[in-house]
Amino acid sequence: HALREVLADPAIAARVADTKAAGEVAALAEFLTLLTRDPDRVAYGYRHVLAATEQGAVHRLLLSDNLFRARSLLRRRQAVSLVESARASGAALHVFSSHHVSGAQLASFSGFAAVLRYALPLDPDDVEDEDEGEEEEGLSAPRTTPRR
Repeated sequence: HALREVLADPAIAARVADTKAAGEVAALAEFLTLLTRDPDRVAYGYRHVLAATEQGAVHRLLLSDNLFRARSLLRRRQAVSLVESARASGAALHVFSSHHVSGAQLASFSGFAAVLRYALPLDPDDVEDEDEGEEEEGLSAPRTTPRR
C-alpha cells in the first residue's frame, strides 16, 4: 500500500518512469489491483502459476530474482521452466530485484505471480502445503489470509 502511495506522486512517478523498475512497479501494481478487484485474474504460488501457464492463461509472469539463486536446484528449475513456458505462450516476463521494494513485495507472494489473460478460478486448497524449499529460501507466502 505504501508503494502505491509513493508512486501516486507525479514527481516520483516521472523519475521512476525512465528505469527498468518502472515496468516492474507497473506490473506489480496491476497484479495487486486485480488481486483485490478480480482475484480470478491473478495467480500466485508455484502451483497456481504453473497451472495458469499450462493453460496459456498467463499475460504477465512476475518472478523474484531470488528464485534463480535459490539453494534448491528444484526451485531454480521451476523458475526456468515457468519462464520458458510463459515465453512460448507469448507472456511478458518481469524479474524483480530482491533489493527493490517491489521485489520484496513479490517475495511475500512466494516469488511466483502472474497476471492472467482471462479469469481462471484456481483451487485455493493448492496453496496449502506449497512446494518444499520455500521456507528455507525465505519465499513462503503469507498464510494469514486465504486465497479466496
